[in-house]
Amino acid sequence: MMKFNVENKEIELFGAMDSDVLVLINADHGEGKEVYEECCKAGKSEFVLASVSEICWEHDLSPWRAPAAFKKAPEFTGGADDYIRELEEKIIPAILEKMEHGDVKKIMAGYSLAGLFALYSGYQTNLFDAIVTASGSLWYPEFLTYAQSHEISDKVKKIYFSVGDKESKTKNQMMQPVEENTRFLAEYFKSKGIETTFELNEGGHFVDDAKRVAKGIVYCMA
Repeated sequence: MMKFNVENKEIELFGAMDSDVLVLINADHGEGKEVYEECCKAGKSEFVLASVSEICWEHDLSPWRAPAAFKKAPEFTGGADDYIRELEEKIIPAILEKMEHGDVKKIMAGYSLAGLFALYSGYQTNLFDAIVTASGSLWYPEFLTYAQSHEISDKVKKIYFSVGDKESKTKNQMMQPVEENTRFLAEYFKSKGIETTFELNEGGHFVDDAKRVAKGIVYCMA
């Protein structure tokens, strides 16, 4: 594992630096190692996993302003566009300097709000070849409308969607559409000619997050 900082973000790299596949996730400390280990258990280890931490979740990963999802939680302040530019201009170039291949396949993966960000990033940049949104926050206000009224990058060829079978049963009305929206978007992108899959996992939102992300990464590398 290699660790370094870019601006105010901490980057952890796992895997072989001579690989021609880069998977990027936004996660808390320690989660990158778990995701990489789950991928290895599934038989995929020949890639570089870059885990970015020190994220301001409600700002960096939210596409536009929206009310807080929970009482006493911060509001979403819509800083995703700025963070995507930071990825393009500083973070990903710094990662690629550590890798031996200049031209690599890039996969953006994420869980929960980071899963929403992963899909949104496909609209805002041409960096990524594939996207993983595992238990993604696709309940986010106005996101369904945005997804249908804008065009995702032509470079995105594969998208993996998943959700837990109990996630829509929450008492939080904002989050209740999560399974319906996830299923809809999987079919929507399939109709656009993008290779997609949808997977319904057992359990609620806080179950097997590393394993769920890893399943999506393995699918996108297949």
